[in-house]
Amino acid sequence: MRLKPKATSPVWLGRKLDGNPFGIPPLELAISNWERL
Repeated sequence: MRLKPKATSPVWLGRKLDGNPFGIPPLELAISNWERL
């Protein structure tokens, strides 16, 4: 199961700015991000 982060997610934006072409955050950040939703 894949969860696509919101385009407005600071983590997603941060990964894009860090040069990650797919905007995929590390697993720990992804989990904490979804817990905050």
